[in-house]
Amino acid sequence: MPLVELPLTIWTAAKKGLLAEVQRFVSEGISVDARSRGDVTPLHEAAHAGHASLVEWLLDKGASINSRTQSERGYPGAETPLYMAVEMRQSETVQLLLKRGANPNLKSSDGTSALDVAAASGDKDLAALLVENGARVNGRGESNPLLSALCAKHLEIAQYLVSKGARTDVRVAPLGGSLLNLVAGCKWRPGVEFLLSLGLDVNGQDNEGGTPLHGAVMSFATRKSETVKMESGDRFMVTERPEDALPVVECLLEAGASATVRDRHGLTPLDYAIKMRTQVLIDLLHSPRTS
Repeated sequence: MPLVELPLTIWTAAKKGLLAEVQRFVSEGISVDARSRGDVTPLHEAAHAGHASLVEWLLDKGASINSRTQSERGYPGAETPLYMAVEMRQSETVQLLLKRGANPNLKSSDGTSALDVAAASGDKDLAALLVENGARVNGRGESNPLLSALCAKHLEIAQYLVSKGARTDVRVAPLGGSLLNLVAGCKWRPGVEFLLSLGLDVNGQDNEGGTPLHGAVMSFATRKSETVKMESGDRFMVTERPEDALPVVECLLEAGASATVRDRHGLTPLDYAIKMRTQVLIDLLHSPRTS
């Protein structure tokens, strides 16, 4: 049975980059800011798909450059065309929107900015483009581009953001600990070494009394798998193993972390290692340098 072709609309035409069709719809009286489901405009569709010439034409015709979507079916709202272009790493379109005055600091309904998205994606050029055009390296509320880069394990972007003034003395959700408290639980030694080099307290405690070493030890009990997409389009599965936490534990101990600090439950990192019956951790935490 042949597939039924849906009627072309100004939004699907914009998504496909069909400039002549978009021009026809506008000549017939449809607004360049016409909104479809979720308050998506033709400019959102064109920016998301990276059709820079169509984006420029829509802007020339008066399209609202900072128009925002609405939340729908669990997806965040308040996304601008710029935010969508950054999500899809459409560099040419991002550059065009910024040149035409798009606000890089407008946040989506989940509290993240375009710079958060770029930092998490690992695209340093895109992150730098945003910063050079006024994106705040120190976000407000849920926005924290440095944290986004660190959680996604993009060291070069984290270094760049710090060089541009990103603060490292912030307290972060959910437990109000330092960046080091959070990153120590991510099984990523380079990130921990970077934050230690910036002077973060190796024995700093969060609101529950946990230290970075607590987080690193407890991460030994977690296993996470995720699909990573390469620029080539290829996808592969990455799995974190429990033993991947060992280099972080060793790094923290070398930096002077104490295995005897107690959290609000009265437990030390060594206590958690014993509860998990993880002998390699127990031996490491019992080593002379932790006494």
